[in-house]
Amino acid sequence: MEFSAVTTAITNMGSVVSTVLDTIAGNPLLMVLLACPVIAAGAYVFKKLVKAAKG
Repeated sequence: MEFSAVTTAITNMGSVVSTVLDTIAGNPLLMVLLACPVIAAGAYVFKKLVKAAKG
């Protein structure tokens, strides 16, 4: 596999991710449906970190 093929694949993947994020950001329902689980997971991880820090 050539290096140019890898860089092209990464560029294409970036384009796809950008398109998906633009679609999600433009749709309030998708924003809520995807933001809630991410916020919940972040709160869970934060809770675990605080508990681990306390000992």
